[in-house]
Amino acid sequence: MDTGIRRKGVMAQANTAWEKGSEGGPFTLKLWRENMDSPRPWFKWIVLLPFAILCGLLASCSDDSSSGRSNTESMRIYEMIAGNGTFSPVADDTTGTVFKLSLGNVPEQILYFTDRPAQEAGFDSMGNVMDHVWPRVYGKIAPNALMKATMANQESIELFCVLDKPLYSAATARLGFTLTYIAGSQEPFPQLAVTDVKLIILNNAATDQIEWSQILTGDIGVFEPTATKWTYSFRIGNAIGSVFSYTSAPMRLLATLAAEDYIQDWQDRFGDTPPNASISYNADEYQKGGVQIVTLSNPVYDEQTGSICFTAKVLYGMPLIEEAGLTAGNPTIFVDGGKPDFEYCSGDDAAWCSPCCNAPDNTVNGANHALSIHLPGNAWAVQDGGQKVTSVGPNEGLHGDNNKNGIFPPGCTDGIQAVEGKIPCPDITGEDPACQKSRICNIYRGGVTGGTVEFVIGKKLN
Repeated sequence: MDTGIRRKGVMAQANTAWEKGSEGGPFTLKLWRENMDSPRPWFKWIVLLPFAILCGLLASCSDDSSSGRSNTESMRIYEMIAGNGTFSPVADDTTGTVFKLSLGNVPEQILYFTDRPAQEAGFDSMGNVMDHVWPRVYGKIAPNALMKATMANQESIELFCVLDKPLYSAATARLGFTLTYIAGSQEPFPQLAVTDVKLIILNNAATDQIEWSQILTGDIGVFEPTATKWTYSFRIGNAIGSVFSYTSAPMRLLATLAAEDYIQDWQDRFGDTPPNASISYNADEYQKGGVQIVTLSNPVYDEQTGSICFTAKVLYGMPLIEEAGLTAGNPTIFVDGGKPDFEYCSGDDAAWCSPCCNAPDNTVNGANHALSIHLPGNAWAVQDGGQKVTSVGPNEGLHGDNNKNGIFPPGCTDGIQAVEGKIPCPDITGEDPACQKSRICNIYRGGVTGGTVEFVIGKKLN
């Protein structure tokens, strides 16, 4: 379904969050534009190595590549820590979402691993990454990042954000960024002070397609040796039912997926090139903290126990896994980017799409779920001064009743007619599709309105 929602004359950048309904209900995509009032979305989170533990590992295990330029540096995903941080306002910011982030007690090394298909991991010097690699890789498009830190009240703050304009001082062990807030457990505010800061800095997408990375968590992670050296059976026990998904820049999107669906779609997402992943776990009274950089393949989801099993090939680990294997409490698995979870139609009539959209230019083929959209306020209407609209859909599949505001009828050339020789996907939609009597597929926002646009993915269509 091509929803056709756009503000007249401009396709504004949008921020989104997908929510899983209760009791296995539909997904909800919460979308808010920059000039709307931003809600505070859900945000479950990750664990990364505690500051003291990772600093010790950095001192003993380093692979500094600062001496030369790597041909895979644009594929790197970085994980770093800092002892403390503060948020300061930016003078010309009128949105309340842009801050100066100043990090203190920053180590001299930063951990990285590459996006697939490369299989590289190690440490680089902070100075080399911030002063030399960053301008080459992120100079035109600032990267997305995930941040977790502890506030003064000992509560955690978790952010999905954009990082730009790094400024590093080795002499003072300080690192600064311009941070743009996208979503999180709560919005940051000026003069916010935090400690035990953890950052994952994503690589930018290498193609025009949306590239998603995922985070999985569970109660326990077990590495069991196999007959092949450095290859283990890795099991996540009692895995959290939702997988948290984030795009690489230039897109700024986040989503939740059902863990079972994520595993079932693994082959379609990654094909024959298994993803790289970091498996991190905190130190406690029973275990040492650590991180293992691996490739993951052959996933199996056990619905009864909620566990997920993988074949894990270790690329880089600290500390090394002992001969008998390793059991780690509360692991977090960050998986690098695969094929898109949701599609984005490009071109002159760009519109947000889901797997169930039908676009007139054949950019998407098929309609597999019902999609509804709930619109806030009273400023939305059918194009050219038409009927007021507060909701769109749901669509009724390829051959159902799609004569509804905001839906592009499948198989039609321009919404109201099917022109011979220009019928999209005639082998699927047929030569005589049910087109609309008037152009009601485009919905415009003709005035200012605050609130949240909700996309709800409903029942699966035949």
